[in-house]
Amino acid sequence: MSSEKKKFFIIQVILILVSLFIMVAFGVEEKRIFFIFKYEKYTTQFFASVAFIVASIYMLLLTYWYNNEDNSFRWRLSLELLFISGTLSVLFSLILYRILTPILMMDPTLKLLTSAGAHAGLVEEAGKLLAVLALPTVRRFIRDGRTGLYAATLCALGFAFIENISYFTRFESVLYTRFNPGHAVFSSIWGYALGRLYAGEIRLSDFAKYMALGMLLHASWNYLASLHQLAFWILYILVSVYGLVYIKRRLSESPRTAAAN
Repeated sequence: MSSEKKKFFIIQVILILVSLFIMVAFGVEEKRIFFIFKYEKYTTQFFASVAFIVASIYMLLLTYWYNNEDNSFRWRLSLELLFISGTLSVLFSLILYRILTPILMMDPTLKLLTSAGAHAGLVEEAGKLLAVLALPTVRRFIRDGRTGLYAATLCALGFAFIENISYFTRFESVLYTRFNPGHAVFSSIWGYALGRLYAGEIRLSDFAKYMALGMLLHASWNYLASLHQLAFWILYILVSVYGLVYIKRRLSESPRTAAAN
């Protein structure tokens, strides 16, 4: 493992330990089951803790799976993607929500989808894309499908971490399905395509199709979670299993293989 990856691993572990300490020392006092696992009135309190741990594991795996044959991995850039791009993606999404939600609510069909949270697919994936493109250092880093996927997925994990901060004090608002690779998988789809677009391997129209696919999968996830539990669990299993296999496979590509695809 390169020194750059080792540094980021150490930083991630420190951040995770500090976050765990803050959650235990300063979190809302509830009946504690064990460590950060809490339960009183809402069973979702338990899953809020699980969500944090699993998201941390995915972030570590993302670093571990990244093929660094070309020594392109940089720990400072990874921090930018996680915190700066992650924060920007939340801010861009909030702006897009304010602009698009009133428009979508004007149509009866779109109003139903919006009420079920399906419009998050359109808004949040667009917000992440804007955040990835906003930083010049990130744009220079993206050169193939592998680097594009890494940038988009790490930004998505930053988005998920920031989005979930409030849920640790509002346990009744936590969806028990949040301990999943959802955000990472949704963004990995268009992230890989973005890298191939940068490499000149696909056209803008092809990228738009992958972007639409990521948005549609995200929208379906939210819609089914709200209204169709059985169908959601089928989608949940497919995304959780195939999505992570897909991310590992693409991140493990050599720069030469990525260019050939």
